[in-house]
Amino acid sequence: MVTEPEDILGRARELKGERVKVDTELNPPEKEIYELIKSEEMSVDEIAVALSRDLVDVSTTVSMMALKGIISEARGKYFVV
Repeated sequence: MVTEPEDILGRARELKGERVKVDTELNPPEKEIYELIKSEEMSVDEIAVALSRDLVDVSTTVSMMALKGIISEARGKYFVV
């Protein structure tokens, strides 16, 4: 359970440097997004358009990927960590 910001930041620090095993750890929607943004930062809107997917679904998947430490966000754009 998260009770303070350090709970999240501490976990993020633990994950830093760990590589994602794309083929084994990502579900199909996550893998599709990962492959798309690994070479270029993109906003959620840009990802949804590029994949022809519903914005809400993409936003949910991207949020979960960010919480898992697979991707990060800066200036409204997401990128592979």
